[in-house]
Amino acid sequence: MKSNAPSFIVSISFCGVPADESMITGISGFTSRMTCSASSPPTSGITISKKTPSGFSCRSIMTASLLIIGPKAFYMCKSLALIPGDPTSIGESAFAFSGVSEADLGGSAEVRIAKEAFWYTQVEKVVLGSASVGESAFADCKSLASLRIGAGSVGARAFSGCTAMRTADLGAVSSIGDRAFEDCNYLGSVGGIAADAVGERAFSGCMALESVSFTSSELRSLPASAFAGCTSLKKISVSPDNAVLRSDGRTVLDAAGTLLVCAPGISEVTLGENVSSVKGLGTQDVVLQYSESLKSISVSGGNQSYSSADGDRKSTRLNSSHLAES
Repeated sequence: MKSNAPSFIVSISFCGVPADESMITGISGFTSRMTCSASSPPTSGITISKKTPSGFSCRSIMTASLLIIGPKAFYMCKSLALIPGDPTSIGESAFAFSGVSEADLGGSAEVRIAKEAFWYTQVEKVVLGSASVGESAFADCKSLASLRIGAGSVGARAFSGCTAMRTADLGAVSSIGDRAFEDCNYLGSVGGIAADAVGERAFSGCMALESVSFTSSELRSLPASAFAGCTSLKKISVSPDNAVLRSDGRTVLDAAGTLLVCAPGISEVTLGENVSSVKGLGTQDVVLQYSESLKSISVSGGNQSYSSADGDRKSTRLNSSHLAES
């Protein structure tokens, strides 16, 4: 169908297969090649509501009006390089195994990114404004080098296995899920972390990470495993305004004096009178289990033994021999 009216969506073919109008809702005037020939730009958002045909030759989509992208909409579209429009919702596996190389959604007011939305893509840079990043949303994106999120939340394993990631600016992200950045081997900078909640093994295996600062005064706890395998991490600090947690730059304690986290990269630690107990002492989940580089412990202030903070009735003398026993 020919028209002299301008086209506002161009070069659309889903994996080289002509698509019918049922695959898009929210606008009229599409031909079988899905070219909009409306007389003016669409005022409402466009929703891709069905899975596109699978294949390897999906071309780029040029539109600023695409708001909702459904599950597997561009799954395995290897030639698709850019995300169409400024979507507010991206469905499960929407771009998984596709050729998307950049995910710049900083212009979106708020975006919800579902489970495995960009799994195994070649994306190199991710920029998000306010975002809810679902489980494994960017997992195993081996080319992803930099990440910036303004606010929101990061789900479990959201960026796990992103082995090329060097920097992550987490802005005002309020929560970081279990294993969110696990095995990001080259992640060396995360800036100040404003999260109020951090999951188990959130940064485990980030071997290049040297220092971490938690800026939220609302952070209530840190799991001992959060930095397991971070062999270069020698500095951990919390906000001085935090009434529940405190830090000497190398260890994190709660208000009761329980040792919660010990920086895995330090080789020696001194525990003073401010330490009343060690979380997990005498169990397989001992804090010191995650301190791979720790070779010696010295005790100051005359407190020579520490009881478990996990209900163990026995007191354990904490010294260098305890490391061998652990």
